[in-house]
Amino acid sequence: MRKLTKKQQEVVEWLCANNYDETPYAAVNAGLISDTTLYNSWKLDNVKQWCIEYKENQPDAPLSEADIQQRISDLVPDAIEQIRITLKEGKGDRVATALAQWILKEACTKTNTVASSPDEEELANLIKGNFNR
Repeated sequence: MRKLTKKQQEVVEWLCANNYDETPYAAVNAGLISDTTLYNSWKLDNVKQWCIEYKENQPDAPLSEADIQQRISDLVPDAIEQIRITLKEGKGDRVATALAQWILKEACTKTNTVASSPDEEELANLIKGNFNR
C-alpha cells in the first residue's frame, strides 16, 4: 500500500468506518477535505483504491461464541473418523486421537445432545469420561 500522509490516512479511516468508501465525496461534505483536494490532488479513484487497500489490511473480527461452536461442530466427522481408525487399527496418532476426543467432548457438552440409542449413550459417556464400572 502506498504511504499515505496523516491527513490521507485520517480521511480513509473515516470513510471506511462510516461506510463511505464507495463515495469519498462524503469526506468533503463532512468538512474533512476540500473538493479541490479530492478531485485535483488526491483523485477520486485513488481515494477509492486507498479505501480498498485499507479494508484488505484490517484484521478479521474476533469469532463469536456461535462461530467457534460451529467450527468445532464442523470437525466432528473428522474426529469420529480419527477415533474409528484408531479403534480399527489398534494404534494411532496419540495427539490426533486426544484432539478428536476433545472435539467430541466439546461438541457433546455445548450442544447437550441426547443419545437416541444405547450405543450413542455409551459413546457419549466414554467421551465425557463417565465409565460404567
